[in-house]
Amino acid sequence: LDVSDADFAERVEASSLPVVVDVWAEWCQPCQTMSAYVGFLAQEYEGRLLVAALDADENLQTSERFQILGLPTLLFFKNGVEVDRIVGLVSFAEIKARAESLISNL
Repeated sequence: LDVSDADFAERVEASSLPVVVDVWAEWCQPCQTMSAYVGFLAQEYEGRLLVAALDADENLQTSERFQILGLPTLLFFKNGVEVDRIVGLVSFAEIKARAESLISNL
């Protein structure tokens, strides 16, 4: 699910499901690996977790609002509030563990 400045509040912050937002940019090499991991996450947690992607260069308002200072960044939301974040490339196991924590605390 691609999100933008225009629909971020509606799609992410108003979601009834927990949300993971992959903040990336075309020029960012580690973002490509992270995006693949996030794709696996979306498949594994379909129906329990909403996974979205935000192009940092195309959506400066949202990037600034959440103080995105490094890429890739994963933002974890519950009930419309950011509750966790990962900055930089990490293992799929780390992402999965954070997603499990997000879902289990419902």
